[in-house]
Amino acid sequence: MGELKDFNAWCKDQHRRYPNQPIIISEWGAGSDKRLHTTNGRAFDFSIEYQQTYIEHYLPFIEETKWISGCAYWNFIDFNVAARQESMPRVNNKGVAYNNRTLKDVAYYFKALWRKDVPILRIASQDWDTRVGETNKPQAIKIYSNMPEVELFVNGQSVGSQKIFNCHTIFNVLLPKGESTILVQGVNNGKTVQDAMKICFQPFPNIAAGDELAINVGSNCFYTSDISSLTWLPDQPILLVIGDI
Repeated sequence: MGELKDFNAWCKDQHRRYPNQPIIISEWGAGSDKRLHTTNGRAFDFSIEYQQTYIEHYLPFIEETKWISGCAYWNFIDFNVAARQESMPRVNNKGVAYNNRTLKDVAYYFKALWRKDVPILRIASQDWDTRVGETNKPQAIKIYSNMPEVELFVNGQSVGSQKIFNCHTIFNVLLPKGESTILVQGVNNGKTVQDAMKICFQPFPNIAAGDELAINVGSNCFYTSDISSLTWLPDQPILLVIGDI
């Protein structure tokens, strides 16, 4: 299945063929590597963002379709597999928690969708706290919540409020160079609920000034080394202009 919507069509076709058979969706999931991030996630790029997009599509459909009896997300925790050779050799990273049991941001989407007894609010960019980009291009800040509306602040200044749809919303904000404090808040039963994080943003390397330029060749993802903290930029098409011959 090449597109997320193909899953819906496949399930509906199975139900049409076998209307009296209960359907359980087993072992559905997408890998995610904390070092890989993108603004344009796609299947098998192993970015944190694609895993989020994947689950945000599959889970509501499963929950809202009456003739689907249940599902088993694969997996709860990243785990080791000797023969696996993907973005993290010998690791299956489809978990909603890292192998040290720390929850990934996407775990809070499950909470926001399933928990009705407590307010859920999470800046779902905690896993992408080091960024490189154009200084005049907004950065996407995703929020997971089961509240109807949230307000975002950058360095103490409100950038506005947005409605929550499918337990999430995305703010597009300009970040200054260096470290910024991101805070989100919502109101639940008259009480203010908050979450906060820090994001370090740096502009694209200035080659003329001697900055190091690293390209993640063949990938649509930013890759930030967990050793050197250097960020490799996504591969981009290059237009070569050749003069008259």
